[in-house]
Amino acid sequence: MGVLHKGVCYPDTQTAKKEFCSSFYTLWGGSSSTTISTGNGNGNANNSTTVTTQTFSSLECMATNFEIPTLPICRRLNGGSCVAGTTTYPTFTPCDHAGSQDLAYEWFLIALGLLVVVWGGKQLVRLFDFHHDRD
Repeated sequence: MGVLHKGVCYPDTQTAKKEFCSSFYTLWGGSSSTTISTGNGNGNANNSTTVTTQTFSSLECMATNFEIPTLPICRRLNGGSCVAGTTTYPTFTPCDHAGSQDLAYEWFLIALGLLVVVWGGKQLVRLFDFHHDRD
């Protein structure tokens, strides 16, 4: 019995966890704007400058042991140092891993049956295909 992840049936949970980890990388970001005003000393603002700050965060998988129930992750802010944490794996649905082999075998049987029908039809046509001489 295998486990299902993203429409693919993997032979065991560890293989599905490895696939989940390999596609786990996430990157997101945002920006914020701040206006800085500089005055002339009288309390009146002469110049103002808008500073836009962009922040990017990323999550990546750090797992090397896929037998543990939690997923170790690394969170980075603006490409900085790694802040370690953990999260849970998704729930993997049981599936029949041999299904792909069984499906190939079933298609082979269908193709073989079709070949027999075509061959039999051709033999039937040859049986009744003779020339009549009209007098």
